[in-house]
Parts: sequence; C-alpha cells; structure tokens
Amino acid sequence: MSRSLKFAGVLVGGLVLVCSWQGARALADPEPAPPSLFSEDVILSSLTARQQDFVSRQRALDSTAEIRVARSTLDLSRTTSLRLNLFPGVEHVVQRARLERRGGRDLSWYGELDEGEEVILVAREDRINGTVRLFRDGEWQVHAIGPLGGGVHVIRRVDLRAFRGSSTARSDERATVDDDEESGSEEATRDDERSTEKSGHTCVVNVLVAYTPEAQAAHGDIPGLAQLAIDQTNETYARSEVTGLRMNLIGTQEAVGFTESGSWTATSSS
Repeated sequence: MSRSLKFAGVLVGGLVLVCSWQGARALADPEPAPPSLFSEDVILSSLTARQQDFVSRQRALDSTAEIRVARSTLDLSRTTSLRLNLFPGVEHVVQRARLERRGGRDLSWYGELDEGEEVILVAREDRINGTVRLFRDGEWQVHAIGPLGGGVHVIRRVDLRAFRGSSTARSDERATVDDDEESGSEEATRDDERSTEKSGHTCVVNVLVAYTPEAQAAHGDIPGLAQLAIDQTNETYARSEVTGLRMNLIGTQEAVGFTESGSWTATSSS
C-alpha cells in the first residue's frame, strides 16, 4: 500500500513540476511583437522620375505637414494586429476589427482604436491606399497613405489648419438659426430614421468610377483610391448612425482615348 501511495505521489509531483515548467516557459517566451506596417525608409534618389514627381507634388500641397517614403511588404490578409509606424515617434499597435475580401489580394483592413479614431487600409497586391485618423494630445491627426509602386509608399501627415478657413467657420445666418426651425429639422430626421427602421431596407448606391490615363499615371492606383473613398464614406455613415444607406463600388474604368485638357471645366463638359 505504501508503495502505491509513493508512486501516486511521484506522479502528482511530476505533473505539478511539468505545469510549473510550462508556466515558466510561457513567461520567458512572450508572444512576438506585431509586425510593422512599414519595413524601411526609401531614399528619394532611388525612386524613378515619375515617383519623385509624385512625391514632390504631394509635398507641395498646402495641406501637407510632413512626408515620408517607406516600403511595405506586409501581407494584410494574414495580419490580425500590426505596429502602425507612420513617422518616428508616431507608432501605435492596432488590432484588426474586421477584414473585407474582394478576391485574391484585394481587401480592406479595418483597425480597432479608441472611439472616433479610424484606420482603413485598402490593399491591392503590393499597393496600399490608407487613411489613419487619431486623437492625440488634444487634437485630431490625419495621415494619408498612397502607393508609388513596387511596395514603396508615401505617408503624408495632413495639416488640418489648411481646411479650417471654410469648414469650421460659421456664418451669422447659421449661428442665428431659429430654434423652431432647428427643432423641426431634428424631428424630421427622427421621422426618417424611424421610417428606415420600420422598413428594414438598406439602400445600396452602386458607384462606377471612370478615370483618365493621366490620373492613373499621376497616382498609380486609382481603383484602390476609389475603394478607400467608398470605405471611408460607409464608415462615416456608421459613426453618424446613418442606417439604411451604403455605398458599393461596382467597378472602375479607365477612359481610353480621353485626353485631359488641363481645365476642370473643359474636361468635365467634354
């Protein structure tokens, strides 16, 4: 009997030791850090003439506060979290909220951050179009990501002060809107929302984007940019609690044989 008890005691002790060893191993080997979105900076002189021209035009925009050129080889289809290394000192670990696949390596990657913040990355092969909106140090920070080709991308920090002249200014007429008119507008909005909820119907607006060869040459990935615009619009609807309405990109088409005139008025009317 004493032998059986001793043997059982050894077994129990062995199990405890094994569990303790595994626990120590888990502490010694923490989970690997998430991969970085951008792997390395790219020297401007190594870019093609077209790529350098694109970077120069982005840098010249009034809304550009800072520019970085970097390479990304990350496969977003397999990424559940990533280190969003936009600029030195601007790094955030982002968890994937959802993934929308459209076939092959054409997808939209949505990141999960604090309320109101936004990470949308549209990946098509080695090209990423993205927007990152963060609230840091008491103000909003917006970053735009665009492809140059060959895995190389431009990251642009947007200077929001360039848009404040018109978007945040309120006219006297707007500031003195009649209370009855405002309350009537709010009631009409609530009526529309109740009507949508009752019907349970979602209105899908199908969008076809046509673009010129010049636009494609200047940007490099108009289809990806168009998808990003659709994704941003739908996310804005969701944040604003706009139900029953959604945009859907049904396709993009290059306007073959169409030549830009250099004038927006003349081009749009031709």
